[in-house]
Amino acid sequence: MPPKRAPTATPTSSTSRSSAVNKRPRGDDSTSSVGNALRNTYGALTAKENRSIVRAVGMFGVAVAFFASSYSDILPSMVP
Repeated sequence: MPPKRAPTATPTSSTSRSSAVNKRPRGDDSTSSVGNALRNTYGALTAKENRSIVRAVGMFGVAVAFFASSYSDILPSMVP
């Protein structure tokens, strides 16, 4: 167990140094939330327990793209 810290005196000013350090500019909040969302989505898609679902959805997308393309005209000529 890590040692406990001794309590420190609170600053007398209205803004403490720790709160000033932790504040980010207003524009960075949206980019960090988007980055976190993308990171979480990528993590969910590449997780081992989701592999079969992601593969099935990918194969479905490939099949839809194939049947919507001009390559699907090959299939009727193969059927007797």
